[in-house]
Amino acid sequence: MEKLRGERDVTRFDCGYPALNTWLHKYASTNQQADSAKTYVALAGDRVAGYYALTAGSVHKHESPERISKGLANHPIGIVLLARLAIDRSHRCVDAGRRGCGHLRKALK
Repeated sequence: MEKLRGERDVTRFDCGYPALNTWLHKYASTNQQADSAKTYVALAGDRVAGYYALTAGSVHKHESPERISKGLANHPIGIVLLARLAIDRSHRCVDAGRRGCGHLRKALK
């Protein structure tokens, strides 16, 4: 994984979802430069095999679990939001348990 750089060719990326493709092709670099989202790409050779984008946000104290909000003042709590996640069609897992995608499933539990 590496942070998206301006010179990285993302035009061949196709996850099968036009909105996710368009966001990477047209908006990821702009959002990165504006510090509104950070995009990280997984590479397979010189091609982008997948990407995720993170952005900052906040939740009200009453919206967060007690284990997080306990002892905090009654102010919004900063969060990191997984804004986008996509895998190129040519790199999708056929069997998530056996083909390496188990790591993602574990991380999301």
